[in-house]
Amino acid sequence: MKILHDVPGLRFVLMDGDRQIGELEYREGKGRINAIRTFVEVPYRKHGFATQLLDALVWYARSQGAKIVQVCSFVKEAFARHPERYQGVS
Repeated sequence: MKILHDVPGLRFVLMDGDRQIGELEYREGKGRINAIRTFVEVPYRKHGFATQLLDALVWYARSQGAKIVQVCSFVKEAFARHPERYQGVS
């Protein structure tokens, strides 16, 4: 598994070999990154891959000095469950 940053597509993509199995879509503007949608294919769920996609977005937000706006329900839940993990970007 690897995560790629598709900058023109404004998303992080989860790959299993050559096959895309998940993604986290976002939008940027004015020091904010809106986390729009997180998706992982059913057979790959419950293995922490959505969290890995979110971690990639968090790393990117920190590198840009941006805050994450929690639009996606998965991101909202993750921020609520682990506020210490997402300090500085929420």
